[in-house]
Amino acid sequence: MKRFLHATDYPNLTELKIHHFEQKFALGYLTNESSLRSIFQEQITNLTLINDDKDEMIRSLENYTTNDKLFNLKCFSLKSFFRFKQYDKILSLLRRMSNLEKLTLYLPIEGRNRVIDGTYVQHDILDHMPQLHSFTFYICTYVETVDLSYKLSSEDIQQTLTNIGQQHAINLGNKFPNIVFSYVTHLLVQDTDPFEHEFFMRIARSFPLLKHLRIINVEPQDKLFNLKCFSLKSFFRFKQYDKIVSLLRRMPNLEKLTLYLPIEDRNTVIDGTYVQHDILDYMPQLHSFTFYICTYVKTVDLSYKLSSEDIQQTLTNIGQEHVTSIVNYIQGGIVACSIFSLPFEFDYLKYLGNKFPNIVFNYVTFLLVEDTNPFKHEFFIRIGRSFPLLKYLRIFNSESQVLDGLMTFSSDNCQLHPIIEYFHLTRLDVRYAHRDYVEQFLNETKTFIPCLTVFEVDVDDLKAVTKRFTREETRRNCAKANVIAQI
Repeated sequence: MKRFLHATDYPNLTELKIHHFEQKFALGYLTNESSLRSIFQEQITNLTLINDDKDEMIRSLENYTTNDKLFNLKCFSLKSFFRFKQYDKILSLLRRMSNLEKLTLYLPIEGRNRVIDGTYVQHDILDHMPQLHSFTFYICTYVETVDLSYKLSSEDIQQTLTNIGQQHAINLGNKFPNIVFSYVTHLLVQDTDPFEHEFFMRIARSFPLLKHLRIINVEPQDKLFNLKCFSLKSFFRFKQYDKIVSLLRRMPNLEKLTLYLPIEDRNTVIDGTYVQHDILDYMPQLHSFTFYICTYVKTVDLSYKLSSEDIQQTLTNIGQEHVTSIVNYIQGGIVACSIFSLPFEFDYLKYLGNKFPNIVFNYVTFLLVEDTNPFKHEFFIRIGRSFPLLKYLRIFNSESQVLDGLMTFSSDNCQLHPIIEYFHLTRLDVRYAHRDYVEQFLNETKTFIPCLTVFEVDVDDLKAVTKRFTREETRRNCAKANVIAQI
């Protein structure tokens, strides 16, 4: 972004949104020492920051109390979807915006011994913003009960909000207000008491656009004898495989089961033997089982070298015929071992490597490929044939590509090799791939992607491959791209 803002003058630029930013860089732009100081302190009136750093906390706010006021800023939005501890430093930043008229905050906060209630919101934020007329917020404080000298109740918290005139804050567990959350698509519910059937009925009514539901509840519960069909899909890795198994064992009369489970933090892979003993033995009525289970294991934790043939044998041993397996070694000393039913009925697949079965994935639209060995030209030809409806492709591979002896930036002999054709691909991400893969997909003598509209690429790689946008054979494949994300 810094290179983009320095490229030329933007005299009419007043609004800026930064999504999925790295905090240590983006928040540094707001300091007095930043070369972009004049833009942020004198020009931008509407600023939005959305943090998606899972492993980073807000560490770059250390010196904000010594920086100048941001008098020009009228609208500000700060959203973090992961917990952080530096609430006081956020306050220091907000207090530099004394003329703010519109404020949006989404803040999950930990590392405190008191909750942030209406009184804190008033004294810490609102008292410093006399011009504020629009305040949209979600503030959640995670406090260990041993640090509290009293028992919290929703009524007590609500009273502090009433005192400052704010009515739209909630606590979600078994008890939550009778309102409709019209925009929420991701929800985590957690309680120390069991969730009853009526609770999930309320969830369905209160969250009409819900797409991703995460449930944390370890209390023992009765069997779900009435349940005939159950589907559980997570597109992000999780560790609680044992808790999933406990939940499934409460469904002895299940007839149809669908699972999509990426699992980490184990020292053994989940193969056919585990599926039989952990799940199938407890479901005698089951006649339809559609699944994808991928285990991510550190190679140092394995006492043997995994092979797809070994995993496949465990599936054969339990009588599962229409199933297959893939074993792929990826970066970071991790092996990804997946087992899945055929045909593959999901639209999302990650960490596919050079070796995968000769089958057609008719429903997959999102694919991430990664391997410790380079991807050859033939690999991408196979991808095109095996994933006919592919729309979004991400490539993770830092190894230089070997194209059967071809020079990476030479197309003199490309007519000897079939052209790769991705007719439905609209989004391509090569930010975490070697520069050779930028060449692979931009060079029209190697690849044809007529529908590409979003191309995510390192700016230096893009300049090198296109010869600073003058190379003729790299024009056509990104001619329709209306977004080029650069890092």
